[in-house]
Amino acid sequence: TCTLGGPAAGATPAAALPAPLPEAELAALFADPEVEEVLPLTPLQDGLVVHSLTAGQGSDGHGDVYTVRIGLDLGGDVDAGRLRSALDSVVSRHPVLRSGVAHEEVGRPVLVVRRRAAVPWREHDLRGRADEVDAVLRAETGEPFDLMSAPLLRAALLRLDDGYRLVVTCHRCVLRSQTMST
Repeated sequence: TCTLGGPAAGATPAAALPAPLPEAELAALFADPEVEEVLPLTPLQDGLVVHSLTAGQGSDGHGDVYTVRIGLDLGGDVDAGRLRSALDSVVSRHPVLRSGVAHEEVGRPVLVVRRRAAVPWREHDLRGRADEVDAVLRAETGEPFDLMSAPLLRAALLRLDDGYRLVVTCHRCVLRSQTMST
């Protein structure tokens, strides 16, 4: 099986999969030198994409219901540059995290793995402004993803009165349900 980190060592699942698109559509996608691989979506991903494109707004009318926010509280001194570099390093190692979904000008949506994808990064200094934390978190979650633009995740580092909070927001399309279980 394919996990968040990709196929098991030595496995070549892409070779066993049916062609995700007709040759002409594949050629058009591969015309971009940054495209590393084009793969069919899993049935779950396909459903998430269809729902995101058609009825993905949350109950408050903002954001995609398939957006997941993960927060990590960090104590001590945090080197924002090194943390950002570490996150980019993780993304560089996992093809699914460097992926977007082509859904226009193709017969069916497909996962497009990019050779490189820098994680969008924001920093918010909220010291002395605790009343603004919830609004920042809602804004991070509420901003929709452009499914065609990799990566389908972004990060924000919040400087709080008592430390830091790293907030990683991603589209459910790049996560497996087992990844989110405790």
